[in-house]
Amino acid sequence: MRYAVVVPNWAPFTQDVMIQIAVEAEALGYDHVFYTDHIMNPYAEKQGLEETTVESWSLISHVAAKTSTIRLGTAVTPISLRPPALLAKQIATIDNLSGGRIDVGVGVGWSEGSYGVLDTEFGTQESRIARMREGVDLMLRLWTEDRVDFDGQYYKAHDAVVAPKPVQQPHPPLWVGGWKEPARSAVSEVGQGWIPWNLYPDRYAANRALIEEAAQALGRADQITYGTAVLVLPDRMRDDPDIAMAHGKPPPHITASTMAPTVQEYAGAGADLFAVFPFPASDALDVVRQFAAQML
Repeated sequence: MRYAVVVPNWAPFTQDVMIQIAVEAEALGYDHVFYTDHIMNPYAEKQGLEETTVESWSLISHVAAKTSTIRLGTAVTPISLRPPALLAKQIATIDNLSGGRIDVGVGVGWSEGSYGVLDTEFGTQESRIARMREGVDLMLRLWTEDRVDFDGQYYKAHDAVVAPKPVQQPHPPLWVGGWKEPARSAVSEVGQGWIPWNLYPDRYAANRALIEEAAQALGRADQITYGTAVLVLPDRMRDDPDIAMAHGKPPPHITASTMAPTVQEYAGAGADLFAVFPFPASDALDVVRQFAAQML
């Protein structure tokens, strides 16, 4: 089993904590750090959180200079949120700056507020799925071809060049989030990784089997790493009644130093990578340390 940390890029997590988690995760032996990717805080209105975020790819570029071995990426980037040609250029640049340590999270997008601030159409889920697939197609071509002409339904490019190319060839790994059919298809057809969020082990195993079956038919079964991201609480919140259903169960909660059976459940369900989502922000560093002391 490989281990990762998923770090929110929104308040109350601060920029300093986002950076420190990555630096400590590398020292503790984690393999990856993934940042969420929102332009507006998706929980500001629902949970009264501060409307503050850090732009994820800018953050990753900075963190790459603070680290040397840990892999860095997003979990996940809504491909329809930004112009995909620009995103492809940004990622190629950061992959070069990091020495080839970048993972690209791929998602449909669900938080409408981020789209509004960039004046990007949120649209229907069906349109975001189509834009995700078309955007990924354009990015892959820009990373692997010298010059690209692209005439899609949503995106166009003429005589487009991304150079220098990413260090990782043919391109940085694509980690697809979600578990519904469009996500499963994207994983099996173009993904190198799958990273759903809080999907219980039995449902995880069932969806993994569907992905593997489709990938096998395409000759890609050995090209996919199967990950999972799970909310992990500090030990002090084990009996906290205010977190009523942290893992779909009432207290006592599964916490940082009691996660071993849960990790084994996901291993049995076919997971290759277990990503810790530390919560709350005030305890995030302690959760990362406590989990590492137990599992790494």
